[in-house]
Amino acid sequence: MDGGSIAVPLTVLFVILKLVGVISWSWWWVFSPILISLGLGVLGVVLFLFIALIMVKVLHKDRPSVRLPGPAGRLTR
Repeated sequence: MDGGSIAVPLTVLFVILKLVGVISWSWWWVFSPILISLGLGVLGVVLFLFIALIMVKVLHKDRPSVRLPGPAGRLTR
């Protein structure tokens, strides 16, 4: 089981226990397994995008820029 698959049953269990009065936690704690999973997912996407941006910068750093012949902004025939 991965972290995402345990979060849903755990949240359902916490909600049931809260509704029947077994626990008196705040609703933030009841939904914390889902919120933690969501937060970790967002963090993973942000980290992936950050690493991808760094890789693009590093890989294209030494690449020479392409210059097209002719005056800039004019179409040549």
